[in-house]
Amino acid sequence: MLKPYNHEYHRQKDGAKRRNIDWQFTYDTWIEWWGDDIVNRGRNKGKLCMARNGDIGPYSITNCTKITHSENCSIGQKGIPKPRKAKELTI
Repeated sequence: MLKPYNHEYHRQKDGAKRRNIDWQFTYDTWIEWWGDDIVNRGRNKGKLCMARNGDIGPYSITNCTKITHSENCSIGQKGIPKPRKAKELTI
């Protein structure tokens, strides 16, 4: 059986593994979860990504939502203080 999004599935699964996040999707459940929106997934403006609710728990059917990549980046930045500028050294 031809799996047209096989590379994308394994890339996302491997990314979760590298980050020590449990992955509970099979290829078929991942395809089903994305549905018709699969053509809109990606990192470019307006594209969709898979986000875990509260950014906690596993990647699973019941713990993920589809949001834009921009929304996901914005959520990730909330509550994180801006980096301080390094003080200039005086001699």
